[in-house]
Amino acid sequence: MFFRRNREGDRDRALQTVLQITSSCKDGTAVSPDVICLAGRIYKDKFITSNYEDRESLDKAIEWYRRAFDLSPLEYSGINLITLLRARGETFENNSEMQQIAVVLNSLLGRKGALANLTEYWDVATYFEVSVLAEDYPKACQAALKMAIMKPPIW
Repeated sequence: MFFRRNREGDRDRALQTVLQITSSCKDGTAVSPDVICLAGRIYKDKFITSNYEDRESLDKAIEWYRRAFDLSPLEYSGINLITLLRARGETFENNSEMQQIAVVLNSLLGRKGALANLTEYWDVATYFEVSVLAEDYPKACQAALKMAIMKPPIW
C-alpha cells in the first residue's frame, strides 16, 4: 500500500482509496474492519508525523478506529482507539468508553489464557499496552519481560 512507503503524497493517495472504498458501501457494514482500520492508521500516522499537533487527524483516527471497533470489536482496533483517546487527554477514570473497551479487550485476551500461557507476540503486546494505559504497571512489567523473551515478528 502507498502509505507504508512514506513517499510524498503516498499517504494521501492511500487515504483517498480507502475513503472511496468505504463511501461506495451504502450501509458501511459491507466494508471490512481492516479497511476501516486502515483509514484510522493513516490518520494516526498523520497525527504522529505532525509531532502530535494535528488534532484534526487525531480526531479522525479516533473516529475511524471507533467505527471499526463498533463494527467488529477486535484487539487491533480497540487498543488503537484506547491509545488515541489517551493521546487526546482522556483517562480511564473519567471515560466510560475507554473502560468498556478495556473490558472487551481483557475478555478477548482472557479467552486466550493467562499471560503466562500466551504464545503470540501481538497478544502479549496488546496485554502490555492495555496494562500501561490502565496504569497497571506490575502487569505491564510482566508482559514487557515476556515480550523481551519472545521472538518478535519480523516486519
